Amino acid sequence: ALSQVMAGEAAFAVPVLLEGAGVAVLSEDGNTVSGTIDLLDCAAGSVATVFAVVPVAGAWALVRVDGAAARAEAIEPWDRTRDISRLECSAAPIVARIADADGRAGTLLGTYLALALAADSVGGADGIARKTVEYLKERVQFDRVVASFQALKHRAADLIGHVTTQEALLEQAVQCIDSGSPDAAMWARM
Repeated sequence: ALSQVMAGEAAFAVPVLLEGAGVAVLSEDGNTVSGTIDLLDCAAGSVATVFAVVPVAGAWALVRVDGAAARAEAIEPWDRTRDISRLECSAAPIVARIADADGRAGTLLGTYLALALAADSVGGADGIARKTVEYLKERVQFDRVVASFQALKHRAADLIGHVTTQEALLEQAVQCIDSGSPDAAMWARM
């Protein structure tokens, strides 16, 4: 399964929530898992990452979304920029396990997911800000380019300022993760 993901033949689907009370826990019975969990970007052929309760401690289990033992159904999210599916596992075979008795693997997965979503969001915000400024330079109202209006200049400057602040937070998070800082999880979630 991992070699297929690395070759681009399959994709990982990760839980919508990785930490706290919102994490769905699937029960494990031998080499299979059963239960329901909401995942990001879960499609047929994906390898789903789910948290499973084992007899002694918890572990992350990788399950192939096959449409039979592991069925994904799209649900309508509040954030329409993300695809979210509800995965129902009924004795779905476990492809691989990642032990996580102390919760560190889940925290690390949450850190990387938070960083990926932050980078995606900041990139989107930057693109929107740039398009907005370009539009203000082209749009004419009252025989003047609207970018010349003082009120719109201030709004555009505020927008660019907010995006720049978020870019700096993202850069700090990447540097903390890269250096192995104990604060990396906090910065990624900011």
